[in-house]
Amino acid sequence: MTILEKKLDALMRFAAADNDFDVSQRRTEIRMLLCESDPVVIYSARERDVRRVLMDMCAPEHMAGYPFLVDAILLAIEQDTNLDNMTWGIYAPIAVKHSSTLTKVQRGLTNIIEAIWDKAPYTVLEAYFNGIVGPEKDRPTISQFVARVANVIKYDLVKGAGLGCR
Repeated sequence: MTILEKKLDALMRFAAADNDFDVSQRRTEIRMLLCESDPVVIYSARERDVRRVLMDMCAPEHMAGYPFLVDAILLAIEQDTNLDNMTWGIYAPIAVKHSSTLTKVQRGLTNIIEAIWDKAPYTVLEAYFNGIVGPEKDRPTISQFVARVANVIKYDLVKGAGLGCR
């Protein structure tokens, strides 16, 4: 139930209150609810860029691996580290942040990259992964995918093909 729905519900109960105790209890509840607000999500400029690129690639946001992928790309951009040790350099901080395990993070990243590779048009993939994509080539590894998207965003290599999903 959203904050607004809670406020409306409390007001309805206040209007239906038939004795002084109920009125007093409802007033207190309404005061507490009026002090609350719906959380506002504010993304950093880098995170907006990451999400824009993933949206351009038709990344399904409902998948469990989506927040893992966003965080992995942001870590690769911010830390500017070598992605040779994905397990402890990328998976571990993400697992801690999302109260998950290394295996779940790795599986989530694999699933979302597979989904992107299946959904995104070839021209979009070619725009972002020039030289990595081809009819005879398989999808990139997690570290290749994360490193390439991080470099694209970091160095502003591609503004996005914007060609839509299939």
